[in-house]
Amino acid sequence: MDLFLQYIVQGIFLGVTYGLIAVPLGLAHSAHGIVDAAVGGYAALAGIVALAIGGAVGVMAGLGVGVAAALVVAVIYRLLVRRGASDPVIVVAATFGVGLAIESIILTQFGKDARIHRLFTDSVDLGPVFIDPQYLINLATGVVLVAAVIVLLYKSTIGRQIRAAADNKAAALLAGVSVTRLQYLVFILEGLLAGVAGILLAYTVGLDFTSAVTLTLNAFGAAIIFGMRGPLACFAGGIVIGVIDSLVAGYVSGGMLTALPFIVVIGVLILMPRSTLVERP
Repeated sequence: MDLFLQYIVQGIFLGVTYGLIAVPLGLAHSAHGIVDAAVGGYAALAGIVALAIGGAVGVMAGLGVGVAAALVVAVIYRLLVRRGASDPVIVVAATFGVGLAIESIILTQFGKDARIHRLFTDSVDLGPVFIDPQYLINLATGVVLVAAVIVLLYKSTIGRQIRAAADNKAAALLAGVSVTRLQYLVFILEGLLAGVAGILLAYTVGLDFTSAVTLTLNAFGAAIIFGMRGPLACFAGGIVIGVIDSLVAGYVSGGMLTALPFIVVIGVLILMPRSTLVERP
């Protein structure tokens, strides 16, 4: 029983990072009506760059490259829109291509070996379970960032403009809202949040060049579990994915762990009513 509880607790803390990647994915869907399949790439690139440089400078550099990668996707998205190719399938294909390109960059520049750096050697004894202090840092960071996103979206003028543009782009333009500027802002938020998640993962379970696609799939599964209904729902979905991930890793073979994101996504798409998968916050 203690081992089962240990897996559950570890999964919750791991899921915090998945949730932090799911939040920007859901945010992009709410603001643009697209699924940014490169979001896992922002996280993987940020985490690996942070470890490669090291220290506070590495963290800042990691966040910088995460945001830069998101801005590249923003430019591609805007070019597609201008050419009239704003169909969601086309955009998903384009962003997925960027995600694969990020994998190639990581493989070429940093090699195929996983990178990880643990800041703590001792765990905190909490009775029946032991917790790495890094997990507590992850949880605190995740809660603060999700709260900040919620405040931004629902309590600020910019947040109201983002939601208004998502609901009715034409009306927002008539009201003098710069939709293009808001779209770039959303992509910057994507890169920043995913970058933070990637850096936390780099100090928790490690990253390698394959993490870009894997993290995107985990984030997509997390985002759709509760229907992409806002940052809190996406974050909670990440925790669910983390718990499942931890239990599978503890009790089932490694092959199932690799297939987990696909199984969760397919299961949710089949079982959830369509209306719950496309709601905006």
